[in-house]
Amino acid sequence: MKKRAFRLGAACVLASVAISEAHAVSNTKTIRLATFDEPFNDPDDATAKQLSKTEGLTVAEASRRLRIMGELGRLAPALSARFPKGFAGAEATTGSDFRVAIYGVAADLEAIGNAARQFAGKGELASVLDVRTAPV
Repeated sequence: MKKRAFRLGAACVLASVAISEAHAVSNTKTIRLATFDEPFNDPDDATAKQLSKTEGLTVAEASRRLRIMGELGRLAPALSARFPKGFAGAEATTGSDFRVAIYGVAADLEAIGNAARQFAGKGELASVLDVRTAPV
């Protein structure tokens, strides 16, 4: 059986780009960066502002995406623990068509999708959530 990669890469890359750019700001200014604890917290929208510049988004949209990535960061480990052989990973895409994909093996895909949708509820994550068969 092939090893399945846990793909939160896009979420981590976006957050790390935003954070590294925020750290590059003048040393005379203290910047409080976002924390992905529950609930998501981004004092003064510092991380969202940097992400908005990097991705060409409004600050509101960047903040929404960061909140969703925070939710994804809690959902993925829960799915991995519940479906250790069926959950194949998750990723968040960038660009104008921001989506979150949950990947699973065909035999467990329906159950994984149901669990992911239940977790997302009617929140922001639900509006961008896709459940897909893992690529071979």
